[in-house]
Amino acid sequence: MKIFNTIQRCLLLSKRIAKRRRTIDRRMLKFGEEVGEFYAASLIYDGGKGSRLGKAGKRRHLLEEGCDVLIVLLSILFLHGFKISEISKMMNEKMDKWERRLDKGVSRL
Repeated sequence: MKIFNTIQRCLLLSKRIAKRRRTIDRRMLKFGEEVGEFYAASLIYDGGKGSRLGKAGKRRHLLEEGCDVLIVLLSILFLHGFKISEISKMMNEKMDKWERRLDKGVSRL
């Protein structure tokens, strides 16, 4: 599945969330929860304690949590009324900025 189709699917899911009257506050709370889970999965993946998963299981868990973060983040942007085209344009502007900073040798991004 191409990334555009994946983002389009996330938009449709966000509309379903909005119909359930999920407030932005609740989505932000969910986002914080997912970021915390992603952080914990990252620590475990990088050798921290707390999991009996093998390397492949840790990798999959990290990917799952990272995708949860992306889904909730996109749903928040969509619930605020942003369109895919706006998100895409801003992402490209931000990546251009990051590339310029990397090209200049800036170590803090």
